Amino acid sequence: YTPTPYCSFDIVATQDNTMVTITPSSNIVGHNANIPFTITLNKGQTYSATATSQLANQHLNGSMITSNKPIAVTIKDD
Repeated sequence: YTPTPYCSFDIVATQDNTMVTITPSSNIVGHNANIPFTITLNKGQTYSATATSQLANQHLNGSMITSNKPIAVTIKDD
């Protein structure tokens, strides 16, 4: 496939100053597996997490996402 597909998810905030904590189940670009990190998004802003591997056992199923305000999450799988 072109471009090369990877498992990923997108998080979009519905309100300003939304604190989102992500614990990826596998390594994502910029972050290691099972280590939580927190980002702040404003209304309409999106964060995309992309797996660093295409291997089936490195997909992002089982990742944890929590937030202090409503968010929407879209899952993309290769």
